[in-house]
Amino acid sequence: MHFSQPAMVASTRIAASGVMKARCSSGELYWQAPRDCMVKSSFVMNLILTGRASVKKEKIRVDALVHYLLLEFQQLCAYITLLRCIRRTIMTKTDHKHKEAVVDVPLTAVFVRHAQAAAADEGTRSLGPLLSSLGERQAERVSKRLAEESFTHIYSSDLLRAKQTALAILKHQEDVPWTVTAELREVSPHHFAPGYIQLTLAMRREIRAERAAMDKFVAHVRRAHVPGEKILIVCHGNLIRSIVPLFARRSPDQAVMMDINNTAVTILDIWPSGEAVLRLSNCVKHLIPREVT
Repeated sequence: MHFSQPAMVASTRIAASGVMKARCSSGELYWQAPRDCMVKSSFVMNLILTGRASVKKEKIRVDALVHYLLLEFQQLCAYITLLRCIRRTIMTKTDHKHKEAVVDVPLTAVFVRHAQAAAADEGTRSLGPLLSSLGERQAERVSKRLAEESFTHIYSSDLLRAKQTALAILKHQEDVPWTVTAELREVSPHHFAPGYIQLTLAMRREIRAERAAMDKFVAHVRRAHVPGEKILIVCHGNLIRSIVPLFARRSPDQAVMMDINNTAVTILDIWPSGEAVLRLSNCVKHLIPREVT
């Protein structure tokens, strides 16, 4: 006997023998399970999925059917939970790989010391002297060396010798933003070579102000730029010696002292972890030997 969906059950009755008798629109159904409570899954799934059941030769006891359905439901829940865990694991690994891919490159800072400045008696200005004739040639050579580089941003000191050097480089970097700032002015050597003379109170105040300006610029670079970018910083020798260790979160007086020639190129890779790697220091390959100062 079959019943078609929907089977409208009018009444049910469970006898003492464990047989459930249900009267529906299609007639009477007798469900009785054997004592081992085994239920054929094909029958149950047919009943669940289609709403039809053939009970010609199969009698199912109600408690066995309920017990079986509960077990099947628990197993289904377990499968769903397992699938969710697998999906979460895959998504986590994917996100982790994506993050690694994003931060697996450093922010690169290229430092260039200004070209040779003219002697003080050739012109006294509040922002220092302009470049000498040799300095102009040095600036032209370093500008050609960096012409093929792609910079995200160019920074320079506002002192004239650094600003003039930056202008020579900008001839080949026309669309790159340029920031001129007093935070990149030359600093005292006391930051990386303390103790060689006794400091006065005024000198100590000046050193603290210089250090605050350097810290401010380092914080700005870390905040304004992301891994994968390349920035150019045109400044001064003592500043490069002092600020390079600060990008690695180290004190300048604990760093190795570097020689920095005019228009020398120094390259620093700055990592999101806070570490920094010095890839190149004081490179003047763009100059001929007699132009190195």
